[in-house]
Amino acid sequence: MEILASLPLLFGVQEPSVASEPLPNPAALALASFASEINQGQALHFSLETEFSIELRSGEGLKVLSRSSVEARLLKPMLGWVRIEGAGAGAGGGEKIDITFVGDGKNFWLLDHSRKQRIKTGKGFKNLEMFLPHFRPLEFWLEPRGDDFSGNDETSWPSGSVEFAPPNKVFAGLVGLSFAVDKGWETLWLDEEDVLKAFTWRTDPEEGRHIEVAMTEIDMSRPDRVSPEDYELEIPETYQLVDLEARKADSLTASFLSVGSKAPSVAFKDISGRVTTLEDFLGRTVLLNFWFYH
Repeated sequence: MEILASLPLLFGVQEPSVASEPLPNPAALALASFASEINQGQALHFSLETEFSIELRSGEGLKVLSRSSVEARLLKPMLGWVRIEGAGAGAGGGEKIDITFVGDGKNFWLLDHSRKQRIKTGKGFKNLEMFLPHFRPLEFWLEPRGDDFSGNDETSWPSGSVEFAPPNKVFAGLVGLSFAVDKGWETLWLDEEDVLKAFTWRTDPEEGRHIEVAMTEIDMSRPDRVSPEDYELEIPETYQLVDLEARKADSLTASFLSVGSKAPSVAFKDISGRVTTLEDFLGRTVLLNFWFYH
C-alpha cells in the first residue's frame, strides 16, 4: 500500500492548467485614472496655446494655418464661456480670430467679435469641437457618468490602443499617453505629478491629408467650490442675431438651387490669397469643396 501511495510522487501529478489573466496595461490604467479625475469635476477651468497645421499638397510639408490663445471657464451642464483669440496664417494671410463661446444655461452661442454677430448654434458644449478639435480632456469632462462611477480601470474609457509615447524633444521631461483614433493618434503629455501640460492630435499621412494640432502651455484646474454667477457672460444685444437652428429648420431646403438653374456669382480667395470668381471656371465642370479652418 505504501508503494501504491508513493506512485503519484514518483511519476508526478500534473495539476490542471489555469489560464493566466492578461496583465493590465499600465498606460491604459494611467489614462483611465486621468479621465476619471477630470470627469468628476463639476467645473473645468483651462487655458492653452494652440497651433493648427496642415499639408496642403503632398510632399510640401506642414504649413501652419492658425495660432490662437484659449481661456475657458465651464460649469456643467451648460454654463460658462470659452474665449479664443488668434490669427489665421492661411487664406488671405493674417485673418483675425476673435470669438467667444457662451453657454447661458439654455442655449449655446458663438460671439464673433470681429463681425459683431451673436450666433445661436444649438445646445451643449460639444460645439466646441470645431475650434478645439479632438481636445480629449474636454470630452472626458463632458462624458455623462453616474455619481457612483469610479472609472479607474482600463476598460472604463474606450480609447483604442493606449501606449506610452516615445520620448519627444519638444515635450522633454513629460510622459506621453498615446492612443489610436480614426486615421490618427492623440497624445496626452503629463508631468511627473500627472498634471496635463500639452495635448497633440495628428493624422496618419497614409490615411489621408496630413494634419497636426498642438495644444501647449496647458493650465487646467477643477475648482471645488463654484458659484453659477461666476460663469455668466452677457450676450451683447447690439450684435446681429444669427439663429442657425431656425435657419436650418425653416429655410435650408428652400435655399437649395434647382437642378439646371444658374449658379449665383461668387468671389472667394483661394489658399494662396488670390481672388477667384466662379465665372473664371465658366464652361468647365466645377466641384465645390466647402471647408474652413480655425
